Amino acid sequence: LLLALPIYNNFALSVVMMSAFYCGATTVLIDRFDARKVLDAIKEHRCTYFAGTPTMYSYLLSEYKEGHDDVSSLQIVNSGGANFPLEVLREFEKTFDCIVMDGFGHTEGCGFSTLQPRVGVRKENSVGTPISDIYIKIVDDNGNEVPVGQVGEIIEYGNVFSIHGYINAPEKNAEVYRDKWFYSGDLGYVDTDGYLYIAGRKQELIITGGQNIYPSEVEEVLYTNPKVALAAVIGIPDKIKGELAKAYIVLQKGESAEEQEIIDYVRARMAKFKAPRMVEFVDSLPQGPTGKILKRELKERVLKEIE
Repeated sequence: LLLALPIYNNFALSVVMMSAFYCGATTVLIDRFDARKVLDAIKEHRCTYFAGTPTMYSYLLSEYKEGHDDVSSLQIVNSGGANFPLEVLREFEKTFDCIVMDGFGHTEGCGFSTLQPRVGVRKENSVGTPISDIYIKIVDDNGNEVPVGQVGEIIEYGNVFSIHGYINAPEKNAEVYRDKWFYSGDLGYVDTDGYLYIAGRKQELIITGGQNIYPSEVEEVLYTNPKVALAAVIGIPDKIKGELAKAYIVLQKGESAEEQEIIDYVRARMAKFKAPRMVEFVDSLPQGPTGKILKRELKERVLKEIE
């Protein structure tokens, strides 16, 4: 078994390396994620597994050259850290002929809390079911469990979650750890089979005219547009509606688009009030060490412009 893993933080590195040591696997390390380096490593070392974020998979698809890049050894990839757009997931599985096991979890829980099964029912847009010894509930703002199919905050409990909390942060601990349950700050819902679906971060929820807009839902539609390489949707202040949705888009190489074209594209595929009211085309989006798009930086940029 070979593993191709970009070193994107010490936690991810230690978790995957310990798993590799446990099963006697060889690990191929890359100092910083680079799509070309990853593709070359898979080809050279015949890697069977890769762990990354959704943004990384978008870059791998853009960089992949059929006939040059041999990725036939790849069997399974894991994704986490952000919502994996369905269109990107489908294209990656088709192009790389491997299984994408999307999941959900936190550093506080030592990695994945839920995971799509390798064998069995794999539901589109879901991040799977809880792994062994992990329990999940969906609750409202008062901590009461909500009905199946209703969106609420995801809370988790299990032996892997620290009972000590954050060091020297009593106020944060009181907010996040309640009756041994970890309040994730993520929104989602479960279906009748117990599969979890992510709606987005609680703090990223856009409320426009009293209606809820989940950015990940809008981003899913944007990624179905063949011109779109990367997309991020945030809420910006508005005196009348409270907030308006704004989309930041990185286009595919050689593509061009107009703002109204993108807005109309979304409106034709979902409720009109959910479509972004404005679109800004950018060359790149701010990303953290893991490749996760940093929406807070986009939000801070907008607030500074307003000020």
